[in-house]
Amino acid sequence: MRGKARTYAKIFALVSSSIILVLAAQNVGSCLLQLKTGEGNQHGPEVVPSSKMLSLLAMGEERSVGDLLMVKLTLQIGEVGVKQLPVEYAIGMMKAVTELDPQDLEPYSFAFYLLSFNKKAIPAIIGFLKMGMKRQPHQWRLPLWISLLYKWELRETEMARRWATVAAQYPNAPPHVKRLPSYFLYKEGRYQTALEMLSTLYNNSKSEREKRILAKKIELMKQLIVLNSLVRHYHAIYHRFPDSLEELVRAGFIPQIPSPPYSHRRYILDHRHHRVVMEGW
Repeated sequence: MRGKARTYAKIFALVSSSIILVLAAQNVGSCLLQLKTGEGNQHGPEVVPSSKMLSLLAMGEERSVGDLLMVKLTLQIGEVGVKQLPVEYAIGMMKAVTELDPQDLEPYSFAFYLLSFNKKAIPAIIGFLKMGMKRQPHQWRLPLWISLLYKWELRETEMARRWATVAAQYPNAPPHVKRLPSYFLYKEGRYQTALEMLSTLYNNSKSEREKRILAKKIELMKQLIVLNSLVRHYHAIYHRFPDSLEELVRAGFIPQIPSPPYSHRRYILDHRHHRVVMEGW
């Protein structure tokens, strides 16, 4: 009898939750379809309902209502395309979801991975992610996503490095995130600073695997520092930069060009910035 009672109780709980979810969906759907003025904020052809009204209609199912809003937004993007959906409306919908559940990471992930296909939306997405950092102060992914947007979409390496540095300072950030600022320092040609950062990470790491990764990067930076010093020395003597690293060998500056600590890679001259880099990185 007790087993049957527990089974009936589970069924009752499941049916009750389903009814609540359906009612919430009907209420939210109604406000989304019918509300045009007053409570919501008008964004083009669509309306973003106010968070107060959504919380009232959710009846304790805020997370489920937030999921419904995300489903609605996803379907709309599927219908009109991410570039055609008004940015203010899309961001407004995701803000509404985060107001229902401040710890929900999905809207921020959605903005980074999907809305970023609309280049015009990048500044608004960055602002949305910054807002998320206040609501989720321990979430290292938010500053990381800001960093990657600056790098991939805006091509601003310095800003990308600054935000990567913010992400790397989170105690719970994974090792690859903590290493990321050194990569941006490398892209800026700041090899000595990158070396110091990597050396600090190496000394503080307790993982042998991570130390092996860091050791390679440290060796890379040391070789780049030496090679770039030789290039500057060559310029000081001949008043021009070498056309290739082989000229350093022919001029007697170095017996041979060293190989990077990574297989199938080589050092080359970046003629635009007059510095040595590792090919393909």
